[in-house]
Amino acid sequence: TTTTTPKPKQCIVKEELKSTVLLAGCDNKDAIAVSEVWSRGNGFHVPDTPIVSCERVASVFFEEENAIIMCGGDDVSITACFKNKIGSGNWDSFPNLHEHRERFAMAASGKYIAIVGGFKASAEVEVFTDGQWSNGPRIHELEGLIHHEAVGFGGCKVIVIGGFHDHVPSDKTFILNLESHEVIEGPVLNKKRFSHGATKFVMNHELYIAIAGGFDEYHVCKSVEILKVCDANGNIVIEHWEN
Repeated sequence: TTTTTPKPKQCIVKEELKSTVLLAGCDNKDAIAVSEVWSRGNGFHVPDTPIVSCERVASVFFEEENAIIMCGGDDVSITACFKNKIGSGNWDSFPNLHEHRERFAMAASGKYIAIVGGFKASAEVEVFTDGQWSNGPRIHELEGLIHHEAVGFGGCKVIVIGGFHDHVPSDKTFILNLESHEVIEGPVLNKKRFSHGATKFVMNHELYIAIAGGFDEYHVCKSVEILKVCDANGNIVIEHWEN
């Protein structure tokens, strides 16, 4: 009798209802503290943000702690972070970044949080795991990268998408393995793009990443691009961006 051991899944596609939380930002020149939650039947309350700033504030849902983590603010010497455990009704302290940085991207993947790029920091990537921040993978193309996006997938991977580097828009993507610190180039975008938005979504039991908006060179970009990253069998499959 011949038996085969099933391969462990490289990624898990979760199809439960999700919520969207809006934190911080500005109404014209007025900083906003009120948090807003959009949901489909699994609603919850998020208290006003402890960071009130018109500078970019980055945030992620950190599944490892069932909490929202947000970092940023106007302070020019530290980058503060806070944690809202879902349902707790308050923001608690969370370890600040080792180095102050601005206009960075933030992504969560499994037990990891990654801070990528931005101004004023010597390390291209900082990674939070096991209760502390440490320097992550080193890659020159992420040094000083701004107006980019980062999305986590596969339990320990983060894809960094587009942005503005060396004074020009970028169509590059990079895939970071936060466990091994390996970095590889991902599929290039169909258009150079910066100041865009990015999210992951599930369709037909498969996981995709979508990017939208922003600027293509110096014009508003109206197109949407999607990339499949996980198939219905739990295998990571990364090919090319589709419009």
